[in-house]
Amino acid sequence: MRSSGLHYFYLCIIILLIKNAWQTDAAKSLVKEETFENIKNHAYEQVVVFYYKSDSKSAAALKIVNKAAKKLKDELPQLRFRKCNGDLRINRDYFKEASFSKGLFVFTQTPIEGIVKYSEPLTVKDLMTHLRNQYLPYNKNDVKIFTDEDTLYDDIDMDVDQKVRFLRFTNSDCEMCKRGAKQWNIAASKWTDEAVFMDVNCDSDEDSSEFCRRHRVNVVPAMMLFTGEENVEYPDNAPKTVGGYSDFLNAELDKLLGIDDDVDDADIDDLDEDDLLFEEELYTPPVKSAPAPAPKTKTKTKAKVKSDLKKVTEKVTEGECENKEPTDSKGRSLNTRVSLLEAEIKELHTILERQKQQIEKLLEMSE
Repeated sequence: MRSSGLHYFYLCIIILLIKNAWQTDAAKSLVKEETFENIKNHAYEQVVVFYYKSDSKSAAALKIVNKAAKKLKDELPQLRFRKCNGDLRINRDYFKEASFSKGLFVFTQTPIEGIVKYSEPLTVKDLMTHLRNQYLPYNKNDVKIFTDEDTLYDDIDMDVDQKVRFLRFTNSDCEMCKRGAKQWNIAASKWTDEAVFMDVNCDSDEDSSEFCRRHRVNVVPAMMLFTGEENVEYPDNAPKTVGGYSDFLNAELDKLLGIDDDVDDADIDDLDEDDLLFEEELYTPPVKSAPAPAPKTKTKTKAKVKSDLKKVTEKVTEGECENKEPTDSKGRSLNTRVSLLEAEIKELHTILERQKQQIEKLLEMSE
């Protein structure tokens, strides 16, 4: 009788230890299990991982998300982390409807933007950067409103603030523009020292509509960078996120400064051990072929303009046109052509001086 009582006592102790161990392990994870229906019906600020527990790679991926959750716990206390298992019967129909046939899918959700797929590499570093960009504080006044084309180009030509202009083309009915406004605003506040972000409402007035037509804006939202040297379209397949805008601006500003975009091997040290497993194998988004760029108009260099001017002047001096006013291939008099070439030289000189000043300013800022 006494032996039976001891066995029962030890059995209770073992059960309590197992239960405590299970609860402790569950408490370590900040990524809580949730049903698909509950996730769909609540618009919290949250990160949601849709996965199949039967997938051998899910455990490592969830470990990465949990690490990011722990590191951001104090920095972003309002952010919830949830996971949803497609192997559970209660979730199967929802997974089928969402075409989650296999693999693992990470989404972020906010009350304003709704649920958005995370398409960057699944590493602790990249996920944390993305989430910080999603929830950084911002000032709506950092996004300026387009008024007219003359003011825009005057500010660029006079280089009043040594900043490039990054324009977003929208219209009043564009729901995607409204959902993406937060990311655009956050990026504007992040880049206030280097760029002026500006919204162009293509149906607000005739000046704005004409400006959009002139730049062949057929689909909104569309973005374009005005540097003073050229206008660069934001790629259609690039993400309309803070990270995407930052990568684009970094690359274009480097081109202005003539800096090569070298890979810094030191960045590898920042990766977690689990990051290296997923960096290329699973979660690097597919590379899409970019649309062919529109042909650029060739602009004569200053040396070429001088050479043409010299040839024209020599022909006039040598008297090749004795009995009629000399003309070029387009039927313009050579005197007119000389005047045009002189004007081109003057304009090119002004542009070169402005570029030189801009480069000097950017170099000072980089120091």
